[in-house]
Amino acid sequence: MSESDQPNPADVFRVVADETRMTILRALAEAPYDEYEEVLTFSQLRERAGIRDSGKFNYHLDTLVGQFVERTDEGYSLTYPGELLYRTIVAGLFTRETELEPRDIDSDCLDCGTSLEMSYDEAVLRITCPECEREYMTVEFPPSAVESRDADADRLETFDQWVRHHVMLMNRDVCVWCAGRMPGELRYRSEEDRIPYVAHTCEHCGGFMWTTPGETVLNHPAVVSFFYERGVDVTSRPLWELPFVVSDDAVEVRSEDPWDLAVTVACEGDEMRVLLDGDAKVVGIEGKE
Repeated sequence: MSESDQPNPADVFRVVADETRMTILRALAEAPYDEYEEVLTFSQLRERAGIRDSGKFNYHLDTLVGQFVERTDEGYSLTYPGELLYRTIVAGLFTRETELEPRDIDSDCLDCGTSLEMSYDEAVLRITCPECEREYMTVEFPPSAVESRDADADRLETFDQWVRHHVMLMNRDVCVWCAGRMPGELRYRSEEDRIPYVAHTCEHCGGFMWTTPGETVLNHPAVVSFFYERGVDVTSRPLWELPFVVSDDAVEVRSEDPWDLAVTVACEGDEMRVLLDGDAKVVGIEGKE
C-alpha cells in the first residue's frame, strides 16, 4: 500500500472520539480471558458494554470493525491497534495528572552521600540529589505504574526495570516507540561540559533519546558475568546505584576521531574496561581479572 493509500490519522482517531465506541473497546478489553478467550459474541459484547439500543450498538460496533475490532465467525475481538489504544488509555498517559512530592529514597548520592529523592509529575519520574542537585534519572513513566503501587520501594523497583527494558531495546537498535531501526552514536551532549553520551535516533518515527555509555554496556555478557563472579547481581541493583552507569568519572575518551571510549566497571576492588566505538558498540574488553 502506497503512502497516499494509507488511512488519514485524523480520520482514524475520529473513529474512537466517541464515548459509546470507547465503551465497546473497554468491554472487549476487560472481558476475562479464561471465560471468553478474547472473543465475544454480539450479544455477549452488547451485554458487557451495557448498551440497550441494539441499533445504536450495532452502528458504533460496525464503525470500529476493521481498524480496532476484528469480526470473525466466532465473534469479536480487539486488533493489535485496538489493544494498544486501550492499554495506552488505561496507563493514564492521556487522562491523568498524577504527582508525587519529592521524598527520600533508600539510596545515597555517589558524590556527597546525601539521600537521593524521588519525585513524579507530568508523566516523568525523577531521581535527584537535593544537596548537590545532581540528576540521576529523568525518564517518562506511566501514571498507572505510580498509582497502582502504594510503596515507594515497589515504584522504584518497577521504574528500574522499566528503564532497563528500554535501554536493552535501544542497545539493540530497536525503537522503544515504533520498533523501527534506532541506531546509536557517541556524541557530546553539550560542547560546554564535553561529557559523552549515546544518542539514539529512530530512522522511522524520529524518536530520540540519550543514554549513558554505562547503560550501553549494562547488559553485555562480560559485564553481567564480571559482577556475578563477585557475588553481585547487576541485573537487580538499581541503575542509580551503579557508578559505571551514572558517573562521568567511569568514562574515558581516548580518541574522538575515530571514537575510542572506555567505560570502567568496578566491583570488590577489581576493574575492567569495556571499549566502545563511534556507533556505541562494544569492540573490546580490557583488564578483566
